Amino acid sequence: KPEASVFLVAYEGEGDFPGMQQSGSYLRVGCADMLVPYDIPVVSTRLKSVLTALTQFAPPQGLHNPLKEKGITFLGLQEDERGRDIIFLEGHPTFGGICDTPRFKAQIEETLKLYLMKQKFEIRLNSDAKAYRCLGDLSGRCK
Repeated sequence: KPEASVFLVAYEGEGDFPGMQQSGSYLRVGCADMLVPYDIPVVSTRLKSVLTALTQFAPPQGLHNPLKEKGITFLGLQEDERGRDIIFLEGHPTFGGICDTPRFKAQIEETLKLYLMKQKFEIRLNSDAKAYRCLGDLSGRCK
């Protein structure tokens, strides 16, 4: 069965996994947490298959998968008239504090960058770009 690289999250001070000692090479997200590259089983290595598998993947001890934990479903992707990729997610995630939303967004965005040739993309949550962009905004002024 094929595998594909994705990012999972390691919370600061929680758990230990191979490679944790070289933590300086991992991208820091949230509140000093780390994005950790990880290979998961997939049906194919195309982005649609990878994101579908990621929303259902139960990570090993010491790692977290915010996409699955928040109950997000990957609906699909398409290209807009300007050639930008649009990723459609569905769900009603709830977040616990200021560290939670950045972990969630970084996991999705950095995983997408592994597969999208163009680094310009838009993520829509429940068909709305603003709903995704404004996740975690406490000011009420997000546009």
